[in-house]
Amino acid sequence: MPLPSYFPRTAVLAAGPAISIATGLALLVVYQSIRLTNPPGYEHPGYPANVTSPVAAHGGDPTSDMALPFRDVTFETVGRAKLRGWLVPGSSDARLGIVTAHGRGADRRDYLRHLPVFHGLGLPTLLFDFREHGMSDGDGRGMTMGYGEAQDVSSAVRYMKTNLGLQRVVVVGVSLGAASAILAAAQDSSIDGVIAESAFASMEAYLYDELERMLGDGVVARFIPRTLWWPRLIVQVTAWR
Repeated sequence: MPLPSYFPRTAVLAAGPAISIATGLALLVVYQSIRLTNPPGYEHPGYPANVTSPVAAHGGDPTSDMALPFRDVTFETVGRAKLRGWLVPGSSDARLGIVTAHGRGADRRDYLRHLPVFHGLGLPTLLFDFREHGMSDGDGRGMTMGYGEAQDVSSAVRYMKTNLGLQRVVVVGVSLGAASAILAAAQDSSIDGVIAESAFASMEAYLYDELERMLGDGVVARFIPRTLWWPRLIVQVTAWR
């Protein structure tokens, strides 16, 4: 099909490289965004239980690591996704329970080392994997920086109260788990307490920090300030995803 006579041929020639550059930049932004939501240590869906996560190198299970009994549990979260975890029983008359919320790219084993404390207090404890982590359901799209994970926290608390008849449940979380616990408790009055360790206060600030770390803490990061359009676009795309 011939071009209209009024359509400058130079515009056609210039459009090719421009489109290629724009496409390349768009792919780079998406690639960096996926790296933010799928960090090193993230494995999904469902890696075998005998694989040791780099983030939870102490991994095993409550019996082999801490000589504590446990049973595998499965419960649903929003969207009918299945979450999986370990329930370590407490005393028979327990009225308070613990839900643990692991960090970004980790799994339920983040809190294995805390079990002796909780068990010594007679508290039943649920260690579970967020969606897109560990053995819980997911499609490999990565984490949602607290949005979906907060729903998972509420589902875990509901499971503990419904199935164990507990009067109160406290969520103990770290990093992503801590932020998710705070977000969940702000909307869910059934959460009776939160212990938050190293929660991020702003998703955007956290993503900027992770992006700088991903690019290198030295010269590269210093030459890519947060005010430039490229890192801002990566963070905005990640927040949108």
